[in-house]
Amino acid sequence: GTSWLPVSGADYWTFPFTPSVSGPQEFRCRVTDDDGMVETTPDVITVDFDLTLPTLEGTLPGNETWSGPGPYLLAGDVIIPAGTTLDPGTTIRVQPLADDRHGGLDASRVELIVEGTLIAQGSVPGSIVMTSDSITPAKGHWYGIRYDGVPRPLAELRNVSLEWGRKGLSDSNSVGIPNLDGVSITQMQEDGIRTTSAPAGVSVWTLRNLQVSLVDQAGLYLDTGSVNVDVLLENLSIQDTAQYPLVATLDPTEDLTIRDSSFETAS
Repeated sequence: GTSWLPVSGADYWTFPFTPSVSGPQEFRCRVTDDDGMVETTPDVITVDFDLTLPTLEGTLPGNETWSGPGPYLLAGDVIIPAGTTLDPGTTIRVQPLADDRHGGLDASRVELIVEGTLIAQGSVPGSIVMTSDSITPAKGHWYGIRYDGVPRPLAELRNVSLEWGRKGLSDSNSVGIPNLDGVSITQMQEDGIRTTSAPAGVSVWTLRNLQVSLVDQAGLYLDTGSVNVDVLLENLSIQDTAQYPLVATLDPTEDLTIRDSSFETAS
């Protein structure tokens, strides 16, 4: 209590703090009203940090591996910062229609925000799953995986299943999404996949063995942005979309190749 630092917010407030060691940390908080009157008896909050536990909301303090039987339950936005790697290998459940961090693009839904490196490469189809924690799941229960930060090469996603979100995969700031292999996306409130750019560092943006179904907008909406890249779509099944199964925006100098794929809107 010898020094005080401002927080962000009023009804819901946040204060950035990254512990360096495990153990209890004491936080004191007080309120200053619009007239400048300061609360004389601060509230005391004690938090016991265990740096061996996975980060189920907030910003990762370092590299983490999520594996084992799971499931892991996300209660708020999880941010993978630049220079940090998250390597999930299990079932990840998401708190429905609530974000304890009240941040991101959607303050009422949990987002997995990738500003660093997400290594999600399952050994067999469906070995990595992100889904609603509700016993009666519905579209839009969580947001999805969103790539953000600065344009950079992205690690391939492999054998990942995404269910009951708002958007399965999307990006901000022209980051793009990575190459995909064996990814399944279903029951989305908006698009299955929507991008503003191709990722940096690839000559052929490749989506293989992709399944998208039962989404309320476009199944796959690709825009290569300012990245000069060819696009390969191979063995895709995009079914039961409320809008176009596939929308692709490329420059005239870029090639789009589609092999062994099927596309169908909802009847």
